[in-house]
Amino acid sequence: MPIDRKGLALLVNANRVSLLKTYSFYISGSASELVETLTEHAVQKGYVYERRPPPGQTLREWCVKNHAPQWACRAAFDLLITNDWTPKSDTEKAISARYILLNNHSITELWVDLLGDWLIVARDAKNEH
Repeated sequence: MPIDRKGLALLVNANRVSLLKTYSFYISGSASELVETLTEHAVQKGYVYERRPPPGQTLREWCVKNHAPQWACRAAFDLLITNDWTPKSDTEKAISARYILLNNHSITELWVDLLGDWLIVARDAKNEH
């Protein structure tokens, strides 16, 4: 599949909630604990203004409805990579390329190797804005 900026945006926006699904399986804790950790991290990083965490069932609702706020997805990405998660599928790689840049993470050789062309497209898209 040819990769372009528009294709990347469509793929990421349609699938970013997969970060929350992966987070809920990869990180241990109750739904309430997980959403509290997400919220605290997002507030600390400035992804969202100070707020109380939503109820625990909200995490499940976001996943079921395939609709989640950007701040929660950004926080989930950070927490996943802090716990040594790496993307496997092309969709995960596209999402990771977008969020590694959006969240201002260091781009190591490991990330360059893992993300390949997705990282190039994400960089181009970021530079256009």
